[in-house]
Amino acid sequence: MKPRSFVIDATPETVMKYRETHAIVGVDVFRATSVIVTALACGLNNSPAAIERLRNYRPIILVTSAGTKLLSEARGARSIYVACLRNVIATAAQLIGAHDRIALIGAGTRGEARPEDQYTCARIGELLYSQGYAPESRRTEAELEDWRGVQVNSLRTSPSCDFLRSTGQQDDLEFVLSHIDDIDASAVFNGQQVSLMLPGAQRLLAEA
Repeated sequence: MKPRSFVIDATPETVMKYRETHAIVGVDVFRATSVIVTALACGLNNSPAAIERLRNYRPIILVTSAGTKLLSEARGARSIYVACLRNVIATAAQLIGAHDRIALIGAGTRGEARPEDQYTCARIGELLYSQGYAPESRRTEAELEDWRGVQVNSLRTSPSCDFLRSTGQQDDLEFVLSHIDDIDASAVFNGQQVSLMLPGAQRLLAEA
């Protein structure tokens, strides 16, 4: 069996180090990846029948400074996943056994890591570690240690939360921090679009 490992990094600019060797997981908790995963879970995929059933449907155009750049930089990687607090466990479950090397990358802002992104990366990393994946760097080990046992509500003091409060976007803050692992599906980006992957049992039934 090949050795299995993972690395935690931050900001879109770091993606190029891992495109050729790792499956990439992009994380932008406030708010790009949370928006993407939530939209897909609501039925906004490439199914015209699903879209027809939605009332007052309008196209979604996602414009962000970091999250979309992160996914764009990841194009060309063997596999690209989109993760947020809503699908941490499902994403880890999909990664385990499917990839030998995994890069968990937070979107960050202005070249700096954001606590909520690193927290989410560390949670996925802990699950990988529990299944025999080894941290590839001291920084990754430090990220796991720093976030071990930390509760999600601690993120309320992050700069991102301060920004959302100061700009009247408290609802987004509360939504993101109150929806934890409630979507049992990973999200995969093929370079053009993001799709949800059904969890184990459901996927087998769908393919039967």
